[in-house]
Amino acid sequence: MAQPPGAVWDVLTDVELFPAWRPDVSQVERLPATAAGLARWREYGRHGHTTYEVVESDPPHRLVTGIADPDLPYGGTWTFTLTPAGPGCALTVTERGEVYQPLYRAVSHYVTGEGATVHRFLAALAHRMAR
Repeated sequence: MAQPPGAVWDVLTDVELFPAWRPDVSQVERLPATAAGLARWREYGRHGHTTYEVVESDPPHRLVTGIADPDLPYGGTWTFTLTPAGPGCALTVTERGEVYQPLYRAVSHYVTGEGATVHRFLAALAHRMAR
């Protein structure tokens, strides 16, 4: 990323603005914080909604978000690691996902691809950060 970690962090954590730069998100609803005081929100898109929460936050270096919706056929976390690199930063996203039902696992593997969501997210983020 051409911007420093703090600028990227601000975009990653301003969930209310997700619909402005993420084509798959049409609306965001802020929810009450976790017992530890960490952010929770619900994202709406063409396939319904998903509830997320911050699991760990070390601004502006490390952010872990997780799916907080036990009724979904999948779950997991994304870990964002921001490392200074010259005037900008390197961003690493590590997905630790689980797909509970065999049918959804097959679709993920053979149709959409396991990394498709991360790749779409990173493309949208890169486009947003280039503005």
